[in-house]
Amino acid sequence: MRREYLVSHIQENAHEADIYSLCVISGRLWSCSGDSKIKQWNVDSAEHELVEEIDTPHKIGIHNMAASLEERLVVSCGFGQDVYLWDPSTNTSRSLGDSVEHPGECWAACVSPDAQTISFTTVDGRVCVWDTHSNSKVADLDTKGKFGLCTAYSPNGRFIASGHQTGQLFLISTETGRLFHTLSGHTLPLRSLAFSPGSSLLAAAGDSKMITVYDVVSGDQVGQLRGHGAWIFALAFNPVGDLLLSADIEGRVKVWDMDTMECISTKNEVEGGIWAVAWYNNGFVVAGADRSILWYRAAASE
Repeated sequence: MRREYLVSHIQENAHEADIYSLCVISGRLWSCSGDSKIKQWNVDSAEHELVEEIDTPHKIGIHNMAASLEERLVVSCGFGQDVYLWDPSTNTSRSLGDSVEHPGECWAACVSPDAQTISFTTVDGRVCVWDTHSNSKVADLDTKGKFGLCTAYSPNGRFIASGHQTGQLFLISTETGRLFHTLSGHTLPLRSLAFSPGSSLLAAAGDSKMITVYDVVSGDQVGQLRGHGAWIFALAFNPVGDLLLSADIEGRVKVWDMDTMECISTKNEVEGGIWAVAWYNNGFVVAGADRSILWYRAAASE
């Protein structure tokens, strides 16, 4: 079944530099950028107007942002190796930077569903877990992999996934603190990971231009989604889990039906790379190198 999505709003020049992450939190879209700002946009209105603009303490831009499932905590990571934890209810932050042992300790980040811990990938391939209350590192796993480019926390809190520069993909049990699966299928850099809402599936993509889908418990590969002609930088499951959104460096966006593992919509309104995608109640949002935010709404099915 094909689905049609239409551009409902374009916020041009939403930031003064590339937009690297998007998160929908409590009726607002959070966006972060190389301009060191976090902006919050109205999700529900037709114009999606700017609600809040935060001049963050990040010194040279923000490249990664993640939120807890319960929307109680947001973490932002900067190019200057600085890390800040945000309370979405007050928009106040505190630094984790003084607690980081050395440059490269924190690259990609994900937050546990209950906001108790944050997991980081490092430039030397480790996965480090920090307690959000004590600002202390509580786990340090050497995966024997290279640069960790992306990471994700399963919605049930049982697993952390990390994707690496060499295409290595690791699934770590939070219950044991040990490696649960090494997942095969990629030999080129992985740039995005996404768990399904039920935590049963893990999607992974990057420079191989394809998306692999894994059964989390067995570690088996259950699908390959092909159709992108360029490096894939962003993935996101919709809240129901029946659709997967993907975007690549050439500005192409695809929506996949997870029952049939087929592409049901392709959009190409963006010039340049798309670094971030997110779902909201009426559709999805994309942003990237052109510094604009595009809002899509579902139009029809056929």
